[in-house]
Formats: sequence, structure tokens, C-alpha cells
Amino acid sequence: GHSYSGEWRSNLRHGKGRYTFPTPDGRVVTCRYALGRKEGAFKVEWPDGRYHTATFIGDCYQGDGVFVYPSDGGRFDGQCLDVFDAMHTDGLFEGELHWPFEDRR
Repeated sequence: GHSYSGEWRSNLRHGKGRYTFPTPDGRVVTCRYALGRKEGAFKVEWPDGRYHTATFIGDCYQGDGVFVYPSDGGRFDGQCLDVFDAMHTDGLFEGELHWPFEDRR
């Protein structure tokens, strides 16, 4: 199942914590919580090195984020249109994708 290791207050997640989802690919979410709600910067990491960073305010995704693909040097800068999917699947994103090579054919 899901697991959480981090700080607590009044039986709620509060402060910095690490939340692991029971997904086949083993992704892990590290973020800050304020009385049980996601608040501030978060990072989703995959075992293959991919990661996504962005910000939550009042448990809601806010502003731009970054998705990095270290295996081939790709980087996405933009907004996640579905934060649930960003944390549980590969997500739905809108923005610019940057690759280290001009011609990817």
C-alpha cells in the first residue's frame, strides 16, 4: 500500500515528508505538508532517474513545473494540466520540450 515517512502534527502530515505510491514503476513523491494538505514544492521521482518538480498551494497544483528525462537529456518546462496524473501516471502537460540534439530523427 501507500507509505508515508515524515513529520506529523495533530495526527496529520505536517512539514517535510516522503510519500510512496504502490505503482509498478516505484515512483516516490517528496513534498511539504501543512495540516494534511500538500503545500509548497514537491518532487516526483522514478527509479529510472526521471523526475517532475512543481508547487502546491492549499493542496492544489500551482504554476509551472519541470519534467526531466536524464537518460537522453530531455527537459519539459510548462504546466501540468492534470496533477493527479502527474503524480500517478506520466501526466498531461502543456509547455516546451527541450532535447539536447536539434535533429531527433
